[in-house]
Amino acid sequence: MSDSTSRSGSTVFRQDSDSGQSAPDNASDISWLSWDGNNVQALESEESASPRSTTSSSDEQQPSTSVARRSKSSSTRTTTATAPRPSARPRARPQPIPATANTFNFDLFDAGDRYVNDWLPDFSQQPGLLVDTENFRCVDFFSLFFSPAVIDLLVTQTNSYAAHCLDPLPATNYYKKRWSDTYREEMQAFIGLQIAMGLNPKPSIDDYWRSFWLVDIHFKQVMSRHRYKLLSAFFHFSDAAQHVPRGQAGYKPLQKIHNFLDLSPSFLTAYYPHQQVSIDESMARFKGRCHFRQYMPDKPTKRGFKCFCLCDSVSYYCLRFVVYTGKDFSPLPDGKAFTNHLVETLLDGYLDKSHILFCDNFYSSQGLFRELQNRQTGAVGTVVETRKGFPEQLKKVHLPLRKGDDPVFAKAGDLVATAWHDTKRVCLLSTVHSNGVMHKRIRCSKTPGGFRAVQKPILAESYNSYMGGVDHFDQLHRNYHYPHRSYKWYMALYHYVKDMCLVNAHILYKADGGTDSVKDFRSSVIDALVKPYMGMRPGRPRAQPNPTAERLSAAQLGHFPAKFADAKHRPLCKVCSTIKKRAQTRFYCPQCNTALCVERDCFRIWHTAADVRQARQQLEL
Repeated sequence: MSDSTSRSGSTVFRQDSDSGQSAPDNASDISWLSWDGNNVQALESEESASPRSTTSSSDEQQPSTSVARRSKSSSTRTTTATAPRPSARPRARPQPIPATANTFNFDLFDAGDRYVNDWLPDFSQQPGLLVDTENFRCVDFFSLFFSPAVIDLLVTQTNSYAAHCLDPLPATNYYKKRWSDTYREEMQAFIGLQIAMGLNPKPSIDDYWRSFWLVDIHFKQVMSRHRYKLLSAFFHFSDAAQHVPRGQAGYKPLQKIHNFLDLSPSFLTAYYPHQQVSIDESMARFKGRCHFRQYMPDKPTKRGFKCFCLCDSVSYYCLRFVVYTGKDFSPLPDGKAFTNHLVETLLDGYLDKSHILFCDNFYSSQGLFRELQNRQTGAVGTVVETRKGFPEQLKKVHLPLRKGDDPVFAKAGDLVATAWHDTKRVCLLSTVHSNGVMHKRIRCSKTPGGFRAVQKPILAESYNSYMGGVDHFDQLHRNYHYPHRSYKWYMALYHYVKDMCLVNAHILYKADGGTDSVKDFRSSVIDALVKPYMGMRPGRPRAQPNPTAERLSAAQLGHFPAKFADAKHRPLCKVCSTIKKRAQTRFYCPQCNTALCVERDCFRIWHTAADVRQARQQLEL
């Protein structure tokens, strides 16, 4: 066994030719060692000049040129001393940080650290359906969430609200005379029409009942426009008499829709998620006036109600959501951060089961990840450098990185932090990853061949793969959503939850082996909701046209023969044509605008005989 050594100041690296491991001769002389995927950098705690180069006092802060590099042709590490090219900017190096500044006791990875983060037990749950779906129709998947209990609630509260509004009015009131209590089949048809509006959006609700050939879609065959608007006007979810005005004790921002939100989200009992789950914000679109409406400029839907959602990162199934109504109505346990309390609320029922949570920098913190680790739950997320406890060594002021630099890792126990600069600088935390990197080729028009090679942290690749659960759910949610606005804020949340039930129902349908597209699935749900009501709807007899009665009333209506003004105009007689006899005539009936023979008694037959053909045949006998 032979040793090769290289020195940088008072730091000595010893290269073992057999094992390929490097170790410092004097660990007390080194503040920390940086592991960045390919390069091992040694920084000195004492300010001394390198024996291989002479620098002035003004150059003492320049990075050391002693770099330990991994050889691509072999598995051993070789230590070489290279000077930066004059035309290239020197690679950024972290500056030494006092140990007292590191609140969470982060240490940068040692060069030979083969750390494996394996504390999380194996995931033993079986993801998928939790209900028996044998012989299920499309509407049965939807009914798992929009159950008969929800329909009955809507029927009861709608009738109650109509009575609350109409009882004080006089009996001659327009709406009071035309209102009648609704029932389950009618309410189902009403909801089916709302879903159908998403499949065929129109500029206004009235357009669905227009008879113009370009927009006629036969909504009138299900329900009249007047009845639909009456139901929309009194559509309600709670007892209006029990509402507490804002500013008084007991006021709840969601009291007008609270009962509906309690019954609808039965998502947890129908499906169990995969190991990877994600938390993010979703927006229920609303531009009206409401004190807890939010504005999020980075979201596709910028104005509306903020909903914190927990989604399966593989199937995009929404497991739970919380509507944010403002800090004044979101009580927190003593000493508990809002994000920590929110994450624990959304993950209730999934802790201690080896799930891995993916979240963005709004939620990520060292404290939260430690709490989740104590509950046997992993966590991965981006983090801002200003977050309390973030390692000082990885902050931009001490670690200036540029595009193409290798990632730099630090760890505190099982918590791994990394700083990496690809298109822009990003910092990540993870309790389930190590310092592994992967080689990727990225398109780049400025390099020969159109590609450039990068060293990407594996935890960044994992984050990109599983963080988009809520964003994908939002994309599915926006397909065929209810297109019309309302002045009532609770209607925006109702349509948001209704469309959420449809998205989750289709995910269950696909998991059960269904093959219908989203559009075909919703069409099947609509048919099943409206058909029972169409079969029992009390129809109104329509007056059928009776041409015989109109023709036989000739004497009262003034049907008398007249001649065509043009003597050469002699059309065929209408009555003679019934027996296939060609007879031209100059006479006609101006009221009927029909050519009739006078000399053969065809004029009398046309206006008096019920069976014109039989009466004309009698003349031939």
